Amino acid sequence: MPKFFDLCSDSLWGIRKACAECFMVVSNCTSPEVRRTKLSPLFINLISDQSRW
Repeated sequence: MPKFFDLCSDSLWGIRKACAECFMVVSNCTSPEVRRTKLSPLFINLISDQSRW
């Protein structure tokens, strides 16, 4: 999971886009606690990304 967290904040928008596209699959493999505390803030950042695809 730490690598996924890093990739969600990568400087290349294409990497962030790929993370957004597989976000649901990744979140389904985690506990509700991880979804709430770790993945939710990452998802908010991804959907707020100024680099629109």
